Amino acid sequence: MRHPLYPNLNMIEPKYTPQLGASAVRLLGEGKSFSAVGRALGVHRDTIKNWGKR
Repeated sequence: MRHPLYPNLNMIEPKYTPQLGASAVRLLGEGKSFSAVGRALGVHRDTIKNWGKR
């Protein structure tokens, strides 16, 4: 299922992968917001927050 506003965003949570996690951590370290990182990686911002809890 695709998000209506962000067509490249997959609504089904993508599986956590080390390279995705590493790039998310790097972008967050640069001061980007969760939603900005999510759009850059094509995942939802809550997905990234969930990764952090794992």
